[in-house]
Amino acid sequence: MYWKPEYQWHRSVQDALDEKDSDQTDIKIQLAEFAIFQRIDLFSRRDEGQEEEALFDALATVRVLKIRRGTPFRS
Repeated sequence: MYWKPEYQWHRSVQDALDEKDSDQTDIKIQLAEFAIFQRIDLFSRRDEGQEEEALFDALATVRVLKIRRGTPFRS
C-alpha cells in the first residue's frame, strides 16, 4: 500500500509500511501511531472531516502491521 502524502502524518505511516529492518519496524509503527493519535487529538477541538476519516483508515493500517508482527496493542 502506498500513501499519497496528502497530510504530514502520511510519511510516518508510509515509513512503517516500507521498513524492511525487523528491528526498526516496531519503532516505525510506534512513530506512526504517535503521529496519527497526535493529529486525532486535534479533532476534539475542530472538525476536519475528510482528514479525520483518512486518519482512522491509517490507524487501521498500523493495527494490521502490529497484528502481522505480533505486537501487543497498547491504549
